Amino acid sequence: MMAVAIAATPMIFTACGDDDDNNNGTNKSGDSQTTSYVYHISIIEEMTSVTDTQGYQQAKNIIRNGMTQAVFTAIGKQFDGTSTSISGVLADSTKIRLSCDAAYTQLKDTELYGGSLYVYIKVGTNIEDSETIASYGFNVKTTSYIDFEDATLNRSNYWIGDSVSGTKEEVDWGYFWKCTYTEGLATLHTTYGGTWWSGFAISACTGTTFADNYKGADQYNNITGKARSGNNFLVINGVTSEGNNITFSKPVTVVGFYYTNAAVTVNSILNGDRMEPNPFNENDWLKCIVTGTRKDGQTVTHELMLAENGDYTKTWKATRGMDETFTDIVKLEFSFDGTRKPNNSLNTPAYICIDRMMLY
Repeated sequence: MMAVAIAATPMIFTACGDDDDNNNGTNKSGDSQTTSYVYHISIIEEMTSVTDTQGYQQAKNIIRNGMTQAVFTAIGKQFDGTSTSISGVLADSTKIRLSCDAAYTQLKDTELYGGSLYVYIKVGTNIEDSETIASYGFNVKTTSYIDFEDATLNRSNYWIGDSVSGTKEEVDWGYFWKCTYTEGLATLHTTYGGTWWSGFAISACTGTTFADNYKGADQYNNITGKARSGNNFLVINGVTSEGNNITFSKPVTVVGFYYTNAAVTVNSILNGDRMEPNPFNENDWLKCIVTGTRKDGQTVTHELMLAENGDYTKTWKATRGMDETFTDIVKLEFSFDGTRKPNNSLNTPAYICIDRMMLY
């Protein structure tokens, strides 16, 4: 995720006056004392994705000066572009907000070169005790989550497509249905064959074992026995047909997701199966390769190790660092590789389970 840094030097304005209604000071009749108020702007930055540091810094200064000028205007003073303090009567907080709102309208589309920042307008008798009276986000990225909770599952607690909603396609050897599931910005494209599937399944199955029956619900178990978020999770089968992918309705940054092993894969790793009678040894490995296609056609990849060095993934794990390269993504595809592939064909069940996909 993006690192957050707080600007070290806020803009400070000291206001002194005899305001009767809008301050919390001790200005009483006949009392020459007045309360000094401090206005300051705090800036919280998110800079990890900045593509032009110099351009970003210049844009930040434009935003800071624009918002500073708005505060000066509300106080009734002229901002010369350099001042950091001012004396005067404390302005009504509503007046300050309206002035800053107008400035934000003019500045909100400032190019920040991939960065983002929040501006907080604060006021108090000192910086430590100040309170926020207005806040504004510039190029703030809203994170959305795909949890696969909207799917309608069958009686056995999984979805693999169907012949009712899918589009039938006939080929030389038979026919199948191309099916979709859409949630938020993401659409899953998968293949349903009546007695088989490839691509994506959505499951709420709670088992943790596989009984070597590919026609049963065990195929949709993950090794933890539960979803990472909510009730449902995604099962990905690497024996895919063309067009099995996840597409997005607009270019997104894939921040990451949680992943774990399917029970069918772990059964093969520990015990072997009909395709490979021997269990994994310490030299065997299995990985999933996530490929993202950007809107300009370029591709990026990220590898997830599912088994290596005599061990295997047995909990929900979070991906790391995907957001650094998976930017402007319009499509995701999944493939698998491992050591058990005689004749260059992977014998280990090519499955992975994922949940809580994070996008912005």
